[in-house]
Amino acid sequence: MIPFLCAIAMTPSEAPKRLSHADVIDKIDALWPGPEEEKWMEVGWRLDLFAARQEASDKNKPIFMWMMNGHPTGCT
Repeated sequence: MIPFLCAIAMTPSEAPKRLSHADVIDKIDALWPGPEEEKWMEVGWRLDLFAARQEASDKNKPIFMWMMNGHPTGCT
């Protein structure tokens, strides 16, 4: 009886919808971040500390330093 009930529960009620190429492209495009989510890309990031110090000194601005130890995603 239980295998019969499991088979009924797992039987789809309708055929799965097939996605067209345009549907797949739309779904992929929806995953990409929009302009409002990429504001951090507009920051003038510097990788060279000495160049950043010189630029900050020339413009009389502070330096924001992002430092970390370990794996970038926290998987240590």
